Amino acid sequence: MSRKDEDFSENLKILIRYIKSSNSYKAEHFYNYWKHRGLLNDITVDWIILEPEVKMYILEFIAEDEDKIQIWSKQNPDKIKNESELIQEKFQQAQIKENLKKTSEHIKKTIPSIDFSKDLFEHTPLLSYYSQDTSLKDTFRGKFLLIIMHFLRDLIPFVEALKSLGLEMKKSYFFYKDYPYTIKDEIIEYLIQQEAIVDDYNNLEVHLDNLQNSEILNEDEIIIIEDGGFIVPMIHNKYVNLIPNVIGAVEQTTRGIFNAKTWEESKAGNKLKFPLISVATCDFKTEFEPRYIADAVINNLNKMVSHIGFGGMKVAVLGFGTIGRKVAKRLKMLGVNVEIYDPKPTRMLRAAIKGYKVYDLASQACKNKDFVIGASGYNAIESDVIRNLDFNSYIVSTSSEQYEIDLNELNRLKRDSEPLMNSETNERIGTIYYLAPDKRKINVIADGYPINFWHSESMPKQASDVILSLLLLCAIELTKKKALKPGINREIADKIAEEHKLARNFLTLWKMQN
Repeated sequence: MSRKDEDFSENLKILIRYIKSSNSYKAEHFYNYWKHRGLLNDITVDWIILEPEVKMYILEFIAEDEDKIQIWSKQNPDKIKNESELIQEKFQQAQIKENLKKTSEHIKKTIPSIDFSKDLFEHTPLLSYYSQDTSLKDTFRGKFLLIIMHFLRDLIPFVEALKSLGLEMKKSYFFYKDYPYTIKDEIIEYLIQQEAIVDDYNNLEVHLDNLQNSEILNEDEIIIIEDGGFIVPMIHNKYVNLIPNVIGAVEQTTRGIFNAKTWEESKAGNKLKFPLISVATCDFKTEFEPRYIADAVINNLNKMVSHIGFGGMKVAVLGFGTIGRKVAKRLKMLGVNVEIYDPKPTRMLRAAIKGYKVYDLASQACKNKDFVIGASGYNAIESDVIRNLDFNSYIVSTSSEQYEIDLNELNRLKRDSEPLMNSETNERIGTIYYLAPDKRKINVIADGYPINFWHSESMPKQASDVILSLLLLCAIELTKKKALKPGINREIADKIAEEHKLARNFLTLWKMQN
């Protein structure tokens, strides 16, 4: 590294410290972006190794905030010691400024702008329809939105719909999960460019703490839209001062509703203090969505194991709920020998009536199977199941997060592991575990993540359009402040769908488009 680059790295240390201490939205966006890329380090920051996108943000930030950085340097000698003189000297040198300007212009020319679609609503006409309601144009103005959703392509039109109805992106918090989404980085960059706050959902507490202890919230209202039930229990547990500001939440997964119920049942007197609209359990979603998820599961599984296929193989499906039923049906149509376990007797009865062989225990169902598919929504593939898996069997999850498979148990039993590859495409599709005591080989597809999200968009666009539109309409309902009771509201989502003619509008708009 040249002396100039070493000097610039020293400047970057100070710049990062300034950004970390700044209360400005822009500083927070940049810091979260760099942190997400894993390129920030308080001890050493090398300009040479930074990605071009990061360099562009840094250069633009320096150009716009140079005076503020210098003032901050002078006011915080205890934080930067003698480095304030260095930053003033370097940033004021005309030659360096000119080089920065040229470099910034060059980077801007070489980095292609993100273009998700010329028409952001091209594949979501229903979202577009509801976002153009002029009577709702200021619905979300002045409100803070805390959002945990999948960072898939359809998130962009959902955000644009919120913006059309008044959402201020500076008051929007978007949290992404650890899933291997196909274009997660591009979506993160898009949201940051829109001035939203973007971060890993594992850092939720940092942002809730900032909100609770800052003055930026004032009396503004908060709406929560989430997938998985993370924010609602956390606010009730640790951030109760935020509760008066929260007008409600919308949850789209059964796991999220389960987490809310678990919190209520964890201690006597626990009751949710604001409305939680359950899209997850409404009739509209449970009747409409499962077949699309099942299609995505089977299509992705077919693609990932194309080197072996699964036609004619023996498969256990653990969980015969809305998703498990559809997955089992699709597999059966493909000539797969499907057998079922579910802890609920009524579901077992339904499976038996439909002609499936059923088992009293999951550990029995998984024996002598080529594939074991978890579709329960809880930890179905646990220690007893794992200990009864056949050599070279494949295990798959269709549930949200990594709940379905006990990865801790696999790691405790692991003697060795290696990447699971598709020998035809040479793509990594998961992990092979060799378990004690005999190095029994177990193949975990998609590393325990829901297989429909593994480098995939999960569902057909028409299905996403409907569900996202329902989430939008439920969030709108919260702003009306009608007599929604605190706690889990199970029936209101169906009433909202009916009131807004969701099914009829979907059929009309998609018929027109197709």
